[in-house]
Amino acid sequence: MTFNRLKLNAKKTEFIWLGTLQQMAKVTVSPLHVKDQLKMPLDKVRDLDVTIDGELSMDQHVRNVVRGCFYQLQQLRSIRRSLTIDARRTLTAAFVVDSG
Repeated sequence: MTFNRLKLNAKKTEFIWLGTLQQMAKVTVSPLHVKDQLKMPLDKVRDLDVTIDGELSMDQHVRNVVRGCFYQLQQLRSIRRSLTIDARRTLTAAFVVDSG
């Protein structure tokens, strides 16, 4: 990693075990040593702003996306009276395209 001028931040490092129930039954859960720190495997981790859980169900990620979209819609709602109908349509369309 030093070749690419990247540094490992042990405080932000997370790891997770992934596999089927049968595979996970064979794994011994033990801490991982990362730069003199012990890290326990987590139930869910974030990578590139995608939340991944051990079953790869993406439930938590979907909840996070919905929460963010709902917040943005509330923000649009709070300024709707200050905008023309065309401006509202443009903003809403831009939001839908950006969210998808």
